[in-house]
Formats: sequence, C-alpha cells, structure tokens
Amino acid sequence: MAYKNLINVDCADKAELFCRFRDFLCARNGTYDYSTSGIGWTLHDASYATDENNPASGDWFVAYSAGESGNEDIYVYVEWGSEITVNIYLYWDNSAHTGTIKVGYSNYFDCADSGEDYILSVYGDMDEVCAVHTSSSLSYGAVQVVFGKFQNLINGGGEVTATTTDSPASGTDVVITVDAVPSTWVVGLPIVIRDNSNIEVSKIKAISGTDVTFDLSNSYTTPKLSEFCGYFVSGNSGIRGGGYVLVGMSGSTSASIGILEWTISNMPDPNGLYIFWPLHFGNYQQSYVGTARHIYGADDGNLALGDVLEDFQGNQYRYHSKMSNYPVVSEEV
Repeated sequence: MAYKNLINVDCADKAELFCRFRDFLCARNGTYDYSTSGIGWTLHDASYATDENNPASGDWFVAYSAGESGNEDIYVYVEWGSEITVNIYLYWDNSAHTGTIKVGYSNYFDCADSGEDYILSVYGDMDEVCAVHTSSSLSYGAVQVVFGKFQNLINGGGEVTATTTDSPASGTDVVITVDAVPSTWVVGLPIVIRDNSNIEVSKIKAISGTDVTFDLSNSYTTPKLSEFCGYFVSGNSGIRGGGYVLVGMSGSTSASIGILEWTISNMPDPNGLYIFWPLHFGNYQQSYVGTARHIYGADDGNLALGDVLEDFQGNQYRYHSKMSNYPVVSEEV
C-alpha cells in the first residue's frame, strides 16, 4: 500500500479527532469517509457504549495490519480515556475481545476532553504510523504517537518471514521445517519465533535443507519465524523519548527502547540548510532493535512548529515535536 498523509485537519473536538484517526487509519467510510484516501489497516474489533460516531470514555477499537510484506501481524489497540491511549499486542482475539502480550504503557495522545485545539495529522503505511495532535494548549505545541514495525538496517536488512506447518513443543534441539530458509540465516543467528500465544528469541543451532534447529522455551502452533520483528509503540514524550518493542533481542517482551543517538545540537549547516537523520533504536540503548520509517531527527535551529523542509530530491518533511529537545520531522506526500 502507498504511504498516505492526513495533514492539519482542524477537528471540532476530541470525538472528531478520535473518529478521523480511526477511519483514516483503516481507510473506511465510517463517521468520516477515507475509503479511498486512508492508509488501509483493518478494523479488527471495537467496543462503543453508544455507537462509533459518539465515542466516550472506555470505548476502544483494534486495528490490524499484515504489513507492507503481507507477512506481519500488527495489532494496535486505541482507547478513549482521559487521554487517547495507544498500545500494540502480539495478538488480538476479536471473538473473546482480549489481547495477548500487551506492548507498552502510557502511550497516548496528550488530548484533553475539552478546552484545547484538536488539529490532527497522520502519516503512515501498512508498516508504521505516526499521528500528531497539535494544540496551542500543549506545552510544546504538539505530541505524536508512533506505532508499527521498525525497518531493519543490519545484516543486509533481513526482514524475510519464514512459515511452517509444524507445531513444535518446547525443548532442546527442536527441529522446525520451514517453507524456505532465508539466505541471511546462519548458525548462531538469533531468530524471533511467534504465534498467537507466545514469542521468544532463540539462536539457530543447525540448518539442514529446510530443517532449522532451536532450543525453545515455549510450545507453538504453526509459528512464524524471522530474524527481525521490530513491532513497537512510542507515545506521550514522542518517538525520540523512547518507547517499547514487542520483544527485545534478549527475549524480554514489552522491552523498553531508547534512541541510539540523541541530538546534533548547535550544528547549523553552513549553507543555511537544516540537518535531519535516521532514528535508530536499541533495547536499553544497547542492542539494535530497528530504525523508524518516514520519521527523522532534526536540528531544531530556528524551526517553527509546522515548518516544511525540502531535500535535494524534492521530498518534503514537516517539523513537529512535543519536547523541545527532541524535534522530529515526518515525510509528506
């Protein structure tokens, strides 16, 4: 799916902001019609005290994406409360209306029920989404929440997902037969193994044809295997303030992440241009867990909120930030 933007929509209130975010994310004709212009996630589940047009405290929805590759399983849970909270789940059962392994805590739009501006911008594709709430009542003018899947820039950028019809039990020297072994897989490489109930990281012990051997802490039903997962959520203080990843390379779930470089301050470009750079993240600022898509760190210089920058290829990026020390720009189309 193409990368889509919804830019500076002046909403009347929190309810409009909530509904527009949901409908644009899911490319649906709901309260608002974004069926042709929206991103394209699937509205997977929802609960409303009244109806979807009149959200109230405690109402929520879950959106699902198979990613740009079609092999991912990204579930985002969005709830109306004193703020609009956003979290990622390993899996969401839309029959039982419950999720497995919640990722992140207190990730939200800083969005009061009344008494402020409600200007919404959304940038995203099937892998990653950044939503920005701009308001004169916020301390730094705007706050963003970002979620989805990081991109992988190491080991050749391996993001291939292998599948299997096996349902392996926990144990040592467990052989899993996959559909195809990616070319980047070698003995000793950590692999993320997941199904709807469990997730872990285990190193490859042996490869023979399409048989791959692991030690497993959990049992699985037809799991997916990949050298990179990168499902994450970041909110409140903004993506440069850190966030949570579904699984760290140590194997811990809902692991805290931080940016691997913080800022390039007081470095104006001699040609009067502004500097911005990729945002790389690590588990506790150590092991690499991924790089943000379409979002970049920026030299704050003399930028004003909402300024649009243009690179040498003509690509445009809009400046927004909650915290003055953590400026970011989002790519626009």
